[in-house]
This record gives sequence, C-alpha cells and structure tokens, in this order.
Amino acid sequence: MLRWLVLPIGLLIAAVALYAVVSLESVGLQEIAPPMDEIDDRSRAKLERVIDEAGNP
Repeated sequence: MLRWLVLPIGLLIAAVALYAVVSLESVGLQEIAPPMDEIDDRSRAKLERVIDEAGNP
C-alpha cells in the first residue's frame, strides 16, 4: 500500500524539479548570475595579490 503512495509522490517531486530547471533556463541564467567576463579593479587587485602570494612561498 505504501509503495503505491510513494511512487506518485516521487513522480510529482521529479516533475516539479524538472519544471523548476526548465523555467530557470527560460528566465536566463545571465540575469541571475553576475557577468563572469568582467573583473572590477578591487577584485583584480585581490586576485593579483593571491596569485603573487601563491607563486612566492
């Protein structure tokens, strides 16, 4: 009896998850995530400092 209840609930959860993924892609991930090809000056300086420290043990 429990098996017949768990199966539809599992399918419903899978359908909701699939709908969420598809709707997220239709919105566009570019609108949600910050641009990855641009680095501001503060972040660039921090990155250069980390690279310099990693190169000079």
